[in-house]
Amino acid sequence: MSHTQSTLQLAMNTEERDHKIKELIQKLKVKADSHKGKEDDVDYSSSLTTLNELIISINNKSELVGLVPVILTGVIPHTTRHYWTNESSILAAKNILTYILKKCHCSSIPDLLIGRKNKSVPGVGVVSPYTPARPTEEVLPWLQEEDEVPVVEDEEELLIGGGVMNELLRILRRRLVETEWKEHPNEKHTLMWCLRHLKHPHLSEYFNSFLPLLLLLIDDYEIYHKQLGLTGLCHLIANTDSAELVQYGKADLIYDSIKKLLYFNKVDIINALHPALQSLLVIMEGPQPMEISQPRKAYIKHVCRYIECLGVFIIKYINKLLLIIFDYIEYPDYCGEETRKTSLTTLLTLMRYSWPRIPNHFEPILKSLIKLISDLCPDKSVIPDDSNTQDVLGLIIDCLKVLNCCCHENSSASYKMLLKDTEHAALRHCIAEALDTV
Repeated sequence: MSHTQSTLQLAMNTEERDHKIKELIQKLKVKADSHKGKEDDVDYSSSLTTLNELIISINNKSELVGLVPVILTGVIPHTTRHYWTNESSILAAKNILTYILKKCHCSSIPDLLIGRKNKSVPGVGVVSPYTPARPTEEVLPWLQEEDEVPVVEDEEELLIGGGVMNELLRILRRRLVETEWKEHPNEKHTLMWCLRHLKHPHLSEYFNSFLPLLLLLIDDYEIYHKQLGLTGLCHLIANTDSAELVQYGKADLIYDSIKKLLYFNKVDIINALHPALQSLLVIMEGPQPMEISQPRKAYIKHVCRYIECLGVFIIKYINKLLLIIFDYIEYPDYCGEETRKTSLTTLLTLMRYSWPRIPNHFEPILKSLIKLISDLCPDKSVIPDDSNTQDVLGLIIDCLKVLNCCCHENSSASYKMLLKDTEHAALRHCIAEALDTV
C-alpha cells in the first residue's frame, strides 16, 4: 500500500472513529425525570465501555484533546448516582475521566477545566493561573494510590493548555438555549459539575458565562430547576470577589432576578433561596459600621458643589436628594462624624437654594434632625461636651434656623410644641436656639 493510500485509510478510520464517538455521546443522553419509567431498564455501561475503548485507540494526543469537551458532556452525568446510573456505568464513566486526565497530563479536574500555571505553552497561549493540586479524595475520589495522576512540570508536555472550560461552556450555552434542553438532563448536570469544581479566584473569569445559564434554570417553572439554579448561584456568589459583584452591578442584577422567588411557598425553594439572598445582603449593604469605607464619604462631599452649580434648578431633584441626605445622616461613620457633618452642610445648602419648596418637605426634614439629636445624645438629661458632638449639634441648630426661616408659620408652632412636650435636654437646647432666629 502506498503512502498516499495509507494516509487516506488513516483519515477514513479517524473520521469513522470520531463519528462513532459522537454517536455514543448521543446514546448517553439521558431522558428527563418525566420520562423515568419508560427507560428504567436502560444500562449505559456498555456504551461507556465502548466509548472508553475508542478513546484509548486515539494515538494522536492532540486529537484526543480536541474531543475532550464533547466527550465530557456525555460522560460527566454518569459519574455520580442518579436514577439512570448503576455501579457498572459509574465505574465505566470514571474510568474514562481518569484516562483523559492521565493522557492530558492533568493532576486534577480543575487542571483539566482551566489549565494550570500562569505560563505560556507553545501553540496553546496563556495558561489559566491555576496551581496544580495533588489528586485527593475531594477532586478524584475514585482514584487508587497506584493510579495517581503524575504532576507534569514540563510546559511542553502540558497538552491541555488553558483548559477545556471555555469550549465546554460554549457547547453548554448552545444546548441550554434550545427548547429541548429540558428533555435531557445531561447539560444541566454537566454545568453544575463544572461549577462545583471551580472556586475562588478562578471562577471570576467565567462568571459572565455561568450567570445567564443559572438564571435560565431559575426562571424555569419546574421547582427542581429553580433549586438547582439557586444552589449554583450560591456557589458562584461565594467564590466571586464582593468588590467585583458590587462594582459592575452584578449583585443588583442577581437580586432583581431572584427576589420574585420570595413569594414561593415551596420548602425546596425557601431552603435554596435564602442562603443566596443572605450572601447578597452582606455584599450589597457593604462593610459593618466600624469599617465604613472612604468612597461613601467622598461622594457626599461633592454634592454641595453640584447644588451650587445647579442653583434653583436643584428643585427638580429635591425629592431624591433629600432621601440620600437622610440616609447619610442616619448612620454614624465613627471617624469624627465627618460624614454627618458633610451631610448636614449639604442639607443647609439644599434648603438655601430650594427654599420655595422646603415647606412641602418640612416634616421629613424635622423628623430626620430630631432622630439625629436622639442618636447623638442617648442620655436625655445631658448634652455631651465632646467636640465632635458639639460640632454636629451646631450644624443641626443651623439647619433648624434655616428651616424656621423657610417655613416660619409651620415651624414656629411645631418648635414651641416640642419645647413644651419634650424633656430631652439636647433637643430643647437646639429648638430654643432655632426659635431665636426670628
